[in-house]
Amino acid sequence: MAQIKTLDITPAQVRMPVIEISQYDVGRPIIVHMKDGNDWYDLTGLTVKMQGTKPSGFGYSVTGTVDGHDVTFVTDYDMSSEDGFIASEVSIIDGTDVIGSQNVMLHVEKSPHPPEIVDGSPETILPEMRELVERAETAAEILLDCSAIATTLPTGASATASYSPETGVFSFGLPRGAKGDTGATGETGNGISNIRKTSTAGLVDTYTITYTDGTTTTFTVTNGRNGSGSVADVWQNGVSVLDGDTAKVIVPTKTSDLTNDSDFAVDSRYVHTDNNYTTTEKDKLDGIASGAEVNVQANWNETSSSSDAYIQNKPTIPSVSGIAVTLAVADWANSTQTVTATGVTASNNVVVSPAPTSTDDYVSAGILCTAQASNSLTFTCTTTPSTAINVNVLVVS
Repeated sequence: MAQIKTLDITPAQVRMPVIEISQYDVGRPIIVHMKDGNDWYDLTGLTVKMQGTKPSGFGYSVTGTVDGHDVTFVTDYDMSSEDGFIASEVSIIDGTDVIGSQNVMLHVEKSPHPPEIVDGSPETILPEMRELVERAETAAEILLDCSAIATTLPTGASATASYSPETGVFSFGLPRGAKGDTGATGETGNGISNIRKTSTAGLVDTYTITYTDGTTTTFTVTNGRNGSGSVADVWQNGVSVLDGDTAKVIVPTKTSDLTNDSDFAVDSRYVHTDNNYTTTEKDKLDGIASGAEVNVQANWNETSSSSDAYIQNKPTIPSVSGIAVTLAVADWANSTQTVTATGVTASNNVVVSPAPTSTDDYVSAGILCTAQASNSLTFTCTTTPSTAINVNVLVVS
């Protein structure tokens, strides 16, 4: 059955709560309700521990399971191994900071029966032995995290050793050993005294190696045959440079030794220039169309299609002339009148102006150009105009 306690972390609380457990009691739940005065204390996201020091001087610590304002501690052997009253504290921890606490008294009631003995368990041995075991375990953990460095000291120096608790590093200084005695002389070696060609048979040369102990050995080298492109074909500037079987090539040492007396070797397949020819300039030349010409002026009157100045697809521009026609009639309703219009032919396009602007204009009066012939225009009047009318005629041929 779980034991339930309510703890108030308000500092004004005087009476210390007592939690009762039995000696060697393991697995017993203790449920603690946490309050802060009259309000429940929400423990969500926080860590809550119960810890204290037992009569033997050894401590215990149990971490609880948080659920809202409740925390559940489960007794273990370390907490219940010693009987008596154990001053303890319930701490509320946020990360590494203790943000609240409440003192409690843990009362461990003595048990008439000893616990079950587990061989090798530190909790089952005497307190003195347990302390030694804990110290040994602590030392072992330190050693597992340690590292070592060694430094070679001069011959005759004293050995050194040190340890840094801050870094966990052992430092050792080891002196260099003294130089040992000279060893026994080894057997005399056999080196090469000389190598020389001793005979030739056809294309095969024989070489003899003479060793320092007077012994010899031989090896042969087979030479290649003369072929096309051998020294017999070597010429310089059209002159044979052979001296017997040896090619004597003369290397010029100054430009005046060159046959062309210039600052570069002549190659008819290569165009030489003192100016740098850039990629930009090459791209510009590549972009010019074949046969392109510069600044060719077009001529409207040019009639030859082979001329660069010829303009293709020129439109035909009609000639335009203007004549004035006076319709001086005051009363010619429903009649026609033909007037002279010099320059007009039957094929001309005739445009009559101006456009009507009032009710007395020729159009609104019903005066229409109904026919045209050479040098004449025929107008028909469908109503009676009130005044004579001057008409401008645009003739397009």
